[in-house]
Parts: sequence; structure tokens; C-alpha cells
Amino acid sequence: MKSLFRFLLFTVIAVSFFSCDKNRVFEKNISIDNYLWYSKNQLKFEVSVNDTSAYYNVYFNVRHASVYPYSNLWLMVTTTSPDGKQERQRVEIPLSTDDGSWFGEGMGDIWDYKFLAQQNAFFNQKGIYSFTFEQIMRQDPLPGIMDMGVRVEKTISTEDKN
Repeated sequence: MKSLFRFLLFTVIAVSFFSCDKNRVFEKNISIDNYLWYSKNQLKFEVSVNDTSAYYNVYFNVRHASVYPYSNLWLMVTTTSPDGKQERQRVEIPLSTDDGSWFGEGMGDIWDYKFLAQQNAFFNQKGIYSFTFEQIMRQDPLPGIMDMGVRVEKTISTEDKN
């Protein structure tokens, strides 16, 4: 019953927060079964880009429990452009300060963190870009990660920047 209440409360907050978000182009979060993320469980997000004259901020969303045993999260992120070209990059997402305080917004023992992965990204092709996440931490499965996601926001157009 407690988890149902948390889910309903989060849903209401998320709907009210995102309903007036005019800069958001894409946002999707994928739940991790039993909060145990196996390295073989890759998460894929497909983002449709139609405006190649704009700059975008790309965020990686992390929802984790307070029992998460580390201060960071290492990912291998594969980005595939519409023409099929792939780029793989190791990404470190810091989740807490040196004194152990979690980044992001907390509700009870659940933390939501929106990590700015790329500021003013420029997508030069129209079409579908995919982001694939693979956790590359030393512990497998990785406990305490509840959801991972991608958020893309339009910042300014190239005409406005000149």
C-alpha cells in the first residue's frame, strides 16, 4: 500500500510538472526490475529530432533508492544517429557529494536526479537518434537503481544564437 501511494503521488507530481514544460522534446524513463540492474540489461531510448536548427540539452535521469551503495554511476552510452553512425562513450554520473548527500530531489528514501549529459547539443540530421545505456559498475547486478531515463530539451535555435 505504501509503494502504491508513492507511485500515485509521483505520477500526480510528474503529470503536473511536465504538462507545462514547453521546451521538452522527449522524456522517457525505464524501470529496472527489482531495482537490480544487470550489465546485460541494456536500456534503449529513441528520440525523434525534427528541428536541426536548434540546440538541445540532453539529460540522463536517474531514480535510485538511498540504499544505493555508491556515490556515482558509470555507464557506457552508445549514441546512434539516423544514418547508423555509432559513438560509444563512458559516462560518469555523480550521485552524491563528498559528505554523502544525494544530488537531486528526494522523497523518503527515493531520489530523482537529472544529470546534464550534454549542453547545447546540435543534431545535424533529422530522424531517430537512439541512446543505449549499459551499466559498467564493478557490481553486477547493481542494486538500488530504480529507473533510468533520457530527457531532451530545446534550448535556442541556431538563428537566435547568431
